[in-house]
Amino acid sequence: MRKSKILMYMFLLIFISSTIGCDNNMARTNLTQSVESSAVSDEIPEVLTEAVTYEIKTKGSLKDGGITTGDGIYQEGEFATIEAMTSENYQFVSWSLGGEVVSTDPIYKFLVKENQQLTARFEIAKLMNDQLYEAISNEITNYEIIVNVIDDSNADLLLKNKTTDETKKLLTLTDCVSEHYHFKESHNGNIYLIRRIGDIDTEYWTDELWRYSLDNTVTKLFTMKGLDFRVSPNEAFIAAQEYTNRLIILDANGQILKDYTNEDLTDVEFNESTFTELLKWSDDSSTMWGCLSTPIPLYLFEIQTSNWEVMGYDLTVLPVGDEHDLNPNSQLYVFSNLPMIVDVYSMNELEASKKELNLYLYNLEIKELKILDTSVAKSFKPVWIGLDTIEYDDPESDNRIKFTVNYH
Repeated sequence: MRKSKILMYMFLLIFISSTIGCDNNMARTNLTQSVESSAVSDEIPEVLTEAVTYEIKTKGSLKDGGITTGDGIYQEGEFATIEAMTSENYQFVSWSLGGEVVSTDPIYKFLVKENQQLTARFEIAKLMNDQLYEAISNEITNYEIIVNVIDDSNADLLLKNKTTDETKKLLTLTDCVSEHYHFKESHNGNIYLIRRIGDIDTEYWTDELWRYSLDNTVTKLFTMKGLDFRVSPNEAFIAAQEYTNRLIILDANGQILKDYTNEDLTDVEFNESTFTELLKWSDDSSTMWGCLSTPIPLYLFEIQTSNWEVMGYDLTVLPVGDEHDLNPNSQLYVFSNLPMIVDVYSMNELEASKKELNLYLYNLEIKELKILDTSVAKSFKPVWIGLDTIEYDDPESDNRIKFTVNYH
């Protein structure tokens, strides 16, 4: 009996040991599965996202200059190819973005990173009428180039016979800035004018200064926004101004000779109402004159081309009003104390005031001031018509008076 109990105890121990071992194996199996499951859960699942796209637009600078292709929607990182194809008698110059040239090839391939609008610059390939020039080559000096304005952007360039006044059309410009107060000048039969490239309602535009010459050459001289200019009588120098903030002196080929900021031109402190403006060259092309205004003139300056030095003349001590004119050859300045007239109401107010107005002559060099004439609330409209002659409205009639300056 005792032996049977011992055998039974041994059987129970073997069974319990086997059961515990099985539980341990199951635990190890569960632990392994848990670790594998955790490893899988830590992986980042792949997420499908929509591709980023951008729009590419193209256009030509001249309506009739040609066509452009390649517009469309492109994925970021994709290459776009655009092409400019010219019309007859036109030529492709460059592709530009935001006014900056990005390619001079008509077919341009680039990586798409953002929305872009590119402009193909077209120019007339045959800018002047060669046959017309050949027909009058023996008497070309008897001609001059003139501008016939059609509207704010269209103008014809004409070759005019100075003896017979007969004109022949050379070409038509579709980007002439004829609404500009000073968009053209004529010198020695040649014409200088401003052309505006691009849409001014956007940031993608600029002004260009061009010269059309009697020798049948056409030259683009300079490019800047908000361009104003004055050409010296001998055409050796060109003063160009950008938005009244920068004055540049160019040579006859458009190369920069000297660059001035407003602070280089005057010691007067600027504020929101003051600006610089170009005035005149001296007849011998040795001096360029300009002015600081509000718009009433505050300060005159002259630039000598011999050494590029600037000399200034303070006008704030003078009763300078809304009418004035400078003689660039003699340093004489004529002006009146006419208050600023902005509309018919201010003119009527002046006439009703019976205010006494004086016409003055001021010598900038020796700072001498003289009264030339007096009126009762009537403007003089003075202007220099010669080296020593001023013309102005007679205070007592509707006539114009000519006054010759005595330098002695």
